[in-house]
Amino acid sequence: MTTRSEGFLARSGPELIRSILQCCGLTRELLALVSACRHIYDVWRQHAAAALWPVWPREIPHFRLAAVAVSALHYNMSHITRRLCPRRMGALLTSLDAARPA
Repeated sequence: MTTRSEGFLARSGPELIRSILQCCGLTRELLALVSACRHIYDVWRQHAAAALWPVWPREIPHFRLAAVAVSALHYNMSHITRRLCPRRMGALLTSLDAARPA
């Protein structure tokens, strides 16, 4: 007889768990699955971004636009701290416009 810790998911490799996590359609589904098993939670901790990236754009309005803005800000701040010229503002606005949802 198998115990809870010896169940199928507890013995599954991280690739399978990651694929299952990426099939979830809502954040609450992901969190429910992650709270079901310690092994799933451990895989989640390593691959949370890969599991959330397909879900959050559907749940959070303008998520992709915000992600591009944060990325551009990080890029420009890293150049400023190294005393290099950041990208021109026109190029930044063009990249933000391209990421705007249709």
